[in-house]
Parts: sequence; C-alpha cells; structure tokens
Amino acid sequence: MLTKANELVKKDLGIDLRLLGNREKTLLVDALRDTYPLAELLIRLEFARSSYFYHRSLLSLEDRYADLRQTIVVLFETNRNCYGYRRIHAALAKGGEQVSEKVVRRLMKQEQLVVTNGRRCRHCAGTFGQS
Repeated sequence: MLTKANELVKKDLGIDLRLLGNREKTLLVDALRDTYPLAELLIRLEFARSSYFYHRSLLSLEDRYADLRQTIVVLFETNRNCYGYRRIHAALAKGGEQVSEKVVRRLMKQEQLVVTNGRRCRHCAGTFGQS
C-alpha cells in the first residue's frame, strides 16, 4: 500500500497515510480498489466514506476555468512573460472577461507563470557605493 501511495503522491516511502490530503487519499483508494475492498481501504486510511465519494465526484467534474487558463497563458506568452497578474487581469477586463484578480493570481500560480524580469530600482542602478 505504501509503494502505491508513493507512486501516486510522489512522496517518501515512510509517509504516514493519515497525513495525506483527501484528494490524495481518493486517488489512492481508486488505484487500490481492484485489489482490496473499499471498506478496508477506508478504515486503513482513516477516511470517511462520504468524503471519499465527495472527492471522487469532484475529480470527475470538468475544470470551470479551462478556457480562462488558456487565455491567460496566451496573454502571458504574447507579452514576453512580462505581464503579472494585475496586467493580465486588466487585459482580461478590457476583453470583456469578468473575473477576480485572486482567480487570475491562483490560475497563474497553478500554471507556473512567473514574470522573468522584475523592475529595476531607479536609485539602485546608478553609482551605488561610490563617493
């Protein structure tokens, strides 16, 4: 069971099964359900049956921000990876998309979109440390 957990969750072999998140536990139960009975897996993982079926239904849902993710990635890449979440949000608003800045920030973090070059300080660029 621990080796299967390691394959699915990508954690160490010495992991405590109780410390796994509910989504990770759901994936683990789904993977081992053919081998072991469901009740035994849930008891072993200390995972409520209702929580298992709830998270299983969440996994089957489509991503509600799939189109927005693609739009954000395209905006980010067409602007040479220089747009942060505020400028992306402004560009989306200009295009007619109504979405929260927090959603844009979270989606950019999930897609690992990070601005490559930050702004330079005006006072740091000159003759710093010279007299």
